[in-house]
Amino acid sequence: GWRLRIAVHAFAGDGAQLDALLAAGMHIIVDGAVCDPSEEGAALRAVAARIPLARLMLTSNAPLHTPQSI
Repeated sequence: GWRLRIAVHAFAGDGAQLDALLAAGMHIIVDGAVCDPSEEGAALRAVAARIPLARLMLTSNAPLHTPQSI
């Protein structure tokens, strides 16, 4: 009864990459970069909003990655 599940860590790709990963059945891990106030953070938030909740995972990567100031 094993079922292989794969998670993509620290996803920071675009919508086309997200679609390909989801179509392959992968889970998506979004880290603190999603909180970054920069344009890159805003773009990541827009893409991350499309991830189905059942396939979304969060990680902080603290203290090495953003958001250090939050």
